[in-house]
Amino acid sequence: MEKKLNEYLKELRENVNLSKEELAKVLKITISQIEILEKGEFNKLPPFVLRQILKKYKDFFRLKEDLVIKEENINFANFYREKSLTKEKNKFELPIVLIIFFCFLVFALYQIFVLIMPPKIKIIFPTNNIISSSKIIKIKGYVDPRSKFFINGEIVIYDENGYFEKEAILKKGENKFIFEAENYFGLKNTKILTIYYY
Repeated sequence: MEKKLNEYLKELRENVNLSKEELAKVLKITISQIEILEKGEFNKLPPFVLRQILKKYKDFFRLKEDLVIKEENINFANFYREKSLTKEKNKFELPIVLIIFFCFLVFALYQIFVLIMPPKIKIIFPTNNIISSSKIIKIKGYVDPRSKFFINGEIVIYDENGYFEKEAILKKGENKFIFEAENYFGLKNTKILTIYYY
C-alpha cells in the first residue's frame, strides 16, 4: 500500500528525532506549516509556498525523488521544478508588460492630442473690459510653452512654464490687445482683451 505524503513527511521528521519546533527552525518555516503538511491539509497553503516547503524538505532530507501529492485526485508531480517556476514567473510578466504598454500608449496619445489642439492662452490680469485709472498696465498670463506667442503682432517672451508679463501704455478710451499663439503645426488660438482708460 502506497504511503500518503503527509505520513511520509511525519516519518522523515521522526526518523531523525526532530520535534516540529526543531524542524521548523532548521527549514525556516512555521510550526503551523509543518502541522498542515503532517495532517495532509495541503490546500491550506498557497501553491507557491507549498512548492518551496517541499523543496526544503527534499534538500534537508537529501531525497532523490520529488515529493508528489496524490490526495483527493490532486496530483502535483514535480511540484517545484524550475519549469513550473518559470511558468508562474511568465504569468506575472505579461500583465506588467501590458500595463507598461498601456501607459506608453496613453502618454503618446496625450502628446498627439496636445500637438493637434490649438495652443492655450490664459490671461490672469487684467480681466476683460476693465476700466483702468492708470496709463501703464502690466498684462500677465500663461501660454502653451510650445508655441510662438504675439500680442498685437509683437513677439512676446515667456518662461519655461509659459508665464508672460507685458507692460502696456494705454491711450484714452478703448484699448484692444490681440493675443495670438501658434503651435508647430500652424494651429492658432486668438484672444482679445479690451481695457478702457479714462
